[in-house]
Amino acid sequence: MPSLNKGNIVLSDRFFDSTIAYQGGGRIIEDTSMEKLLTLPIFSLKPDKTILLDLPVDIGLKRIKNFDRMEQETLEFHERVRRKYLEITEKEPKRFLIIDGTKSIEDIHKIITRNIENLIRRIYE
Repeated sequence: MPSLNKGNIVLSDRFFDSTIAYQGGGRIIEDTSMEKLLTLPIFSLKPDKTILLDLPVDIGLKRIKNFDRMEQETLEFHERVRRKYLEITEKEPKRFLIIDGTKSIEDIHKIITRNIENLIRRIYE
């Protein structure tokens, strides 16, 4: 909040959508419990833009070099997480930029850069 209050741009690699997807989707915690969690002050902020790199679970898992406890979950767990992420994007389509994660790194970089530059331009105009 202090950075935002100063007019700074804040980037985060994960936020409350990850909590909803992994706990609500992957761990199958009821939506009502997740909604209660979202009433906590930390979740009162919403990003202006959320970028979701989407790709089939089996491809994503093959790309991982160092597995932690989350990556060791079952394929079904990861499928539920992906479905929950996509469900979240349907509820707030304007906030999300969904990128095909099977594209090349260069193409993904160009898409993200172009969109973020446009967002920053709109904010500071």
